[in-house]
Amino acid sequence: MELKLMRRTQPRHSLAVTRDSLATKAHPQEQKPTLTEKDLKFDFDYSQIRDPRRTPGRVKRLRYEERELSEEWLSKFHIPNHKSPHTDPLHTFYDLHKCHKKGPNGSPTNDSAGFQLDYKKVADWMKPRQYSKKTMMNSMDRSLKRGVEEKQLAYETFFVDGKGPEADSLSVMDLIKAQMSKDLNVPYHQIDAKEIKNWGEKGFEKVKADEWWSKPNEVERARFSTMHRGAALRKKLMATQTETLLVESTPAMPLAATAEATIHTPSSAPSDRVSMASRLEKIAVTFQLSGVNFACSATNGLIIVGLPKMTADLHIPAALAFWPSSVQGLATASTLLLAGALADVVGARSVELVGCILSGVFMLACGFVQRGEELIALRALQGVALALHLSSSVALVTKTLARGRGRNFAFACLGLSQPLGFSFGLVLGGVLVETIGWRSGWYLYGGIVLFLSAVGFWSLPKAEPLGTLSEVLASVAIKVDWLGTLLASAFMALLCYFLAVISTDVYRIREAGSIVLLCLSLLALPLFVAWMHFQVKKGKPALIPNSFWRNHAFTSICVTIALSNSVINSLELFSSLFFQEIQHLSALNAAIRILPSVIVGIALNFTTGLVVHRIPAIWLIVTTSVLTAVSPLLMAVTDPSWTYWTTAFLAQVLMPVSADVLFTVGLIVVTETFPENKQAIAGSVFNAASQFGNAMGLAIMQVVSALVTKQNSGMKGNEALLEGYKASFWTMFAFMIVCASIGGVGLRHAGRVGLKRE
Repeated sequence: MELKLMRRTQPRHSLAVTRDSLATKAHPQEQKPTLTEKDLKFDFDYSQIRDPRRTPGRVKRLRYEERELSEEWLSKFHIPNHKSPHTDPLHTFYDLHKCHKKGPNGSPTNDSAGFQLDYKKVADWMKPRQYSKKTMMNSMDRSLKRGVEEKQLAYETFFVDGKGPEADSLSVMDLIKAQMSKDLNVPYHQIDAKEIKNWGEKGFEKVKADEWWSKPNEVERARFSTMHRGAALRKKLMATQTETLLVESTPAMPLAATAEATIHTPSSAPSDRVSMASRLEKIAVTFQLSGVNFACSATNGLIIVGLPKMTADLHIPAALAFWPSSVQGLATASTLLLAGALADVVGARSVELVGCILSGVFMLACGFVQRGEELIALRALQGVALALHLSSSVALVTKTLARGRGRNFAFACLGLSQPLGFSFGLVLGGVLVETIGWRSGWYLYGGIVLFLSAVGFWSLPKAEPLGTLSEVLASVAIKVDWLGTLLASAFMALLCYFLAVISTDVYRIREAGSIVLLCLSLLALPLFVAWMHFQVKKGKPALIPNSFWRNHAFTSICVTIALSNSVINSLELFSSLFFQEIQHLSALNAAIRILPSVIVGIALNFTTGLVVHRIPAIWLIVTTSVLTAVSPLLMAVTDPSWTYWTTAFLAQVLMPVSADVLFTVGLIVVTETFPENKQAIAGSVFNAASQFGNAMGLAIMQVVSALVTKQNSGMKGNEALLEGYKASFWTMFAFMIVCASIGGVGLRHAGRVGLKRE
């Protein structure tokens, strides 16, 4: 079906007699299809638009109005008579009257441009008003003044030298707002001075006016005209409230031939768009990334269960006894942000493959060590390689899978693979240690990771060519916020090391070395904040702009992730200690009693990825945090003489609820906060919050347990130790209540997350 779009310069009265003329020209015997609202739907030809990313906030296809249609096209339909023009889809104000008729509690109504209308604004527009000449002139003056100020701010924020091209400023502003809208994932009509400042603070790269500017073609001009039409009556949406685009089953109606239209290179970076991967490639990417997570976590389980044997075989000194298990996490936390910054510049695929290959090599090397110091050094290097993988894996998921259920499920698989791998490593590690030896575990997991590296060479989405070595080095030098990364990494490394030190002996906090570590870490934090302010002010790359922390959803997710991870890791450890040290069960029986938490965690990760986009984030986080809070509460009131089924079983079932749901929801919120070309940094921030939570939780809980145990040292048997464990359980309960409270306050405006975007 052919549809021609009339030029905007055509007089509006040219269609004034359309219906009468159609009635006289049509033959009575001619059978015509009845014109419906569905026939009026269309899409713009995105190949003719410089930035083909979809329009944020649009939830329906566009619809033509009568003034845009030719008499020839209308003559092909039978046009029914309507009692009122307000019920006619061709009428200009059809959507407004439809919205007004539904009332304030009616279902959402969209305008002809596909954006949701705001009932209050429509109702106010419907009210009769009296305008004086003075009122109208004052309104025009304010509008002009606001436009001038907005233009000046946009030019200073968007262009390198603050000067725009020698062209029509209205067209320039249209293109600037269109790019900012898609970069920020904010509807076009909401791009005002506040959002322009937000764009600048988020660290998007400024452009050179002469290189960037090209005159909008006819399709782009028609699109901008549609975007402006009725914009004042649209509902203001948050970025996470953009609903799923409802695509009609009928093919899109083509626009008229565009005169001399030029296909421009999109202004966004290649990483801004989801790659056109096949279903098999999407599955392979998720499998590869989750598989590496699984194998790396399995080595942690192997270390935990095989550490006594490794210590004896490698003659590890008592002072270094716990370093093989803790040094990897410390190295990962210290290098995550640097790895993310590099991945965003040189490409997530390259960083992921390097990380996978190095992880596999270091795992194999661990099987050949002869001294404890060698094992500790290789575990530290493995932690650095893991940081490369963790930061780039998030960026690769966002590049391969579009927003929606598929991406949510992939995030859930990333979350599932870690606890599942750890549990698998514990079980298989115990078997290997008692049979063919702990070295075989390193050979097994190293081989798996190297195999998955080969899978990655085929499946991972390829990026644009990086250029020559000198160009790559120049990009790394210019585009990476080196000082910001150094300050953030120093803060994480020093604080995590300090927490690790006092977790082994709380009284080491009095030592000069511990005090220096704490002071240096606390000094790095304000320096980092000040440096971020300086970088944003100068328009230079900023690792995590300070403006991000004003996003309540982002800030609350980072805090709740840290709190939730601190509780679940500590709860696993202290539950195992309770079963072994207080109830005097074997390690195998203790592991069996913790098994329900693993099963529930697997089920939760799968289901969360499928339903997260259907339930508001606030209810997911608050509900799961409260449920998990019940777990340490039950362990705190458990009497050692009670059977497992009295309270401990339910405590194990509820233990993983918050952390597993938060992993998926948190990844979605964090990745939607950062721009598409900064997804590796997003993954780094998320994983850094998790790693910090692990270190903080274990340190605080062990300190609490040690202090309370010492205070009750006069008790008989294991009663003092039991009191220490109970104090830790009560502390975990308090942490989860704080977690639920922060989630409830910070996510109250977040709406549903993980929705498919247009």
